[in-house]
Amino acid sequence: MRSPCDADPFEHQGDRYALALSAARAIVAAEPVNGPNTSGASPLSPALEERFTEGECDLLSDALHEVTGWPVVAVGDGDGGVVGWVHAGVRMPSGDILDARGAHDPLTWLDDWAPFVDAYGEYLEDYDAENVEVSSAEIYGWRERWPHLTSDELPENRAW
Repeated sequence: MRSPCDADPFEHQGDRYALALSAARAIVAAEPVNGPNTSGASPLSPALEERFTEGECDLLSDALHEVTGWPVVAVGDGDGGVVGWVHAGVRMPSGDILDARGAHDPLTWLDDWAPFVDAYGEYLEDYDAENVEVSSAEIYGWRERWPHLTSDELPENRAW
């Protein structure tokens, strides 16, 4: 049986969150806990990598948090900003950020995603590009959306 992480026709896999959980498990299994996989290769198919970097990174971040207990973080224009967040991942114990493309140095991850915040904010009144940062997803309302995903307590049923 093939894993949903290997399947290109993912629309027939059913529940989107179940797919994100499967992808999260594959990503975590491919990454050492203390730092990024230097190969830069994603364990996901190109179609899933695209899915979780171009629209469903929040689902994947939630699933990564559920699997690992690591806090969800996002790139955006900070608390009180006018854009909000544009991409999410989880912060590993090493400080690196884990998303669909694997682990990243936080400054590199910020450099990769900050232009998207700028593109959305460029014509908005009160937008300040100097405020773009990697922050806890809580400042963007994550706790209200999924209260269990920002808890510092580790779930007892976590699959490692």
